Amino acid sequence: IILICLVLGAAIAFGITYQFVTPMYQARISIYVNNNKSIEDKDYLSSADLSASQRLVNTYVSIAKSERVLEKIAENLNGEYTAQWLNSAISAKQLNDTEIFCIYVLHEDPVEAARIANTAADVAPGEIAELIEGTSARVIDSAKVPASRYSPSYSRMALLGGALGVLLAVVFLTIHYLSDTRIKDENDLTDMYPLPVLGRIPNFDIASFESSYGYSNTGSGEEVANQ
Repeated sequence: IILICLVLGAAIAFGITYQFVTPMYQARISIYVNNNKSIEDKDYLSSADLSASQRLVNTYVSIAKSERVLEKIAENLNGEYTAQWLNSAISAKQLNDTEIFCIYVLHEDPVEAARIANTAADVAPGEIAELIEGTSARVIDSAKVPASRYSPSYSRMALLGGALGVLLAVVFLTIHYLSDTRIKDENDLTDMYPLPVLGRIPNFDIASFESSYGYSNTGSGEEVANQ
């Protein structure tokens, strides 16, 4: 039962995901920022400059996700998307502990995902430099059309479905076992009543099978034959 539920759960989860869940594609751009625009004219960077830039990355991420920037992106996209929709489709995150952050765009069309991400790359650096005076931002990597889907993961959904099937099977079998109040052996009797077991009736079917094939594992067959 557990094995059947495992296979059925995995198959059902895979089928539902494949049939009803829309594949999403993710495009990405990366932007480098620094806290001092004059750094661009230097031949070196001090550790203090790098540390300050890293601390300010979260501020730059917030600006990239601000309503002002989203409205500017929507305007550059000819009003095809609203700022509210872009807010749900666009995310931004610092890359490890560096002074680089990435902007991600999720869309069901891979070409549109790349187009929106590149539009964000055109808008965000200028808005960051304008809002925080003395800083600069540069696009490191432009977005490319993603070749594979970002979500959903069919294998992951199948595993989750199989795990759910196993869980349901175990729950069902446990409830079925606990609700079965029939007496099966002497242990059930001794658990219910504080009385000794005086005798046991052997299984004549098993005894006759063993005697007909010429073997017995405990000698119970001979005892039955004598009886």
